[in-house]
Amino acid sequence: MRADTCGLTETELNVRSGPTVNHTIIYRYKKGVRVCGDPVKGGAYSACGAISAIWLAQAGGEKGYVAAACVSGKIPS
Repeated sequence: MRADTCGLTETELNVRSGPTVNHTIIYRYKKGVRVCGDPVKGGAYSACGAISAIWLAQAGGEKGYVAAACVSGKIPS
């Protein structure tokens, strides 16, 4: 599966098992890590100076969901 969006984490960023803040944190990215995923609508969150419900669903080796508002430079992969 090819991810549609890539960018760099703007801060340390939780990776969750599903697209809400209620899902388990499965690991954490450091600031400046390149992440790719497909944008999906999930539960609303407030992070990185934004309120949003858009998450990046990662596929492949690093499965999980990250807050799309905390990924800068979002470009097609």
